[in-house]
Amino acid sequence: FKEFTKTIFADGGSLPLREQISQASEIRRYIFTGLTKCLFDCAAFDSTPEKTLAEILEDDKAVLKWLRPPVDQLPIFYAGRPYNPDFVAETETKKYLLETKERKAIAEGDVLAKAKAAIKWCEAASKADKQKPWEYKLIPDDAVIRTNDFKFTISQAVTVA
Repeated sequence: FKEFTKTIFADGGSLPLREQISQASEIRRYIFTGLTKCLFDCAAFDSTPEKTLAEILEDDKAVLKWLRPPVDQLPIFYAGRPYNPDFVAETETKKYLLETKERKAIAEGDVLAKAKAAIKWCEAASKADKQKPWEYKLIPDDAVIRTNDFKFTISQAVTVA
């Protein structure tokens, strides 16, 4: 992956990953640091559940590495447009594309279209990458809880038919 850019305030625009934000709506203003398993030394998030999932990925021993794919650098397309899942993560046995969405938005056509495209991508990637299979997980935002581990969190993913 190529590097990514994000504009933040020079003073106070960077926070440690585990720093709590008083207003969830302000999360896009920050870049978060202190990452050890991420392929980048910092990450930006669009929502609190994304940040919480990053904390789970950082802390769980089962997760070897993870990243937030930079925009338009993962070749997944749906309806002629690119789709960027929230995370790529790797364990000893699998590689994952992870997406967290508001539970009420999961049934929306656009979310399902992206999920189906990601599932097809994972099938193709698993055939091309003989080391580990790829799997897509669409996780409701209310299932991303800081005290849960990675295995339990992904077990809460919805089934996409």
